[in-house]
Amino acid sequence: MNIAPLFAGAGVVGLAVGFGAQTLIRDIFSVRFSGRRCLSQGRIHRHRRREGHGGKISIRSMQLRHHNGPLNTVPFGEIRFVKNFARLAVMKLAFRVTYDTDVEKMRKLIKKFGQELLEHPDYGPKFLQPVKSQGVTALEDSAMIVRVSS
Repeated sequence: MNIAPLFAGAGVVGLAVGFGAQTLIRDIFSVRFSGRRCLSQGRIHRHRRREGHGGKISIRSMQLRHHNGPLNTVPFGEIRFVKNFARLAVMKLAFRVTYDTDVEKMRKLIKKFGQELLEHPDYGPKFLQPVKSQGVTALEDSAMIVRVSS
């Protein structure tokens, strides 16, 4: 009895299983080495051109639900770059001040407030840099618009 065709068939099946297992292993280990900390549920993520709220995270993939409704499943093995929009967000506020306001005094006051905020035991750790005045950004009929960011 010739068993060579049996070994050849087993070799082909072994190759197919090996290639299938390769993607499984790549998906599992890529999330372990890249870390799950950058991927989280409920936060907005962007991977290539796919963007949405992080949904279900499994052992092999993550689901992103776009704000228009489509659900994208992204295998971890495909992920090379992820942008997480919820971490370290930039705060920008606009204030209206009257025209008789001393802009330089206001700028110093905002700088002092930013330093005090950084030194606060509860709020300080949440800021990477002090609150800064970006100066007058617009002029309206009744007020100047001053932008503050952190």
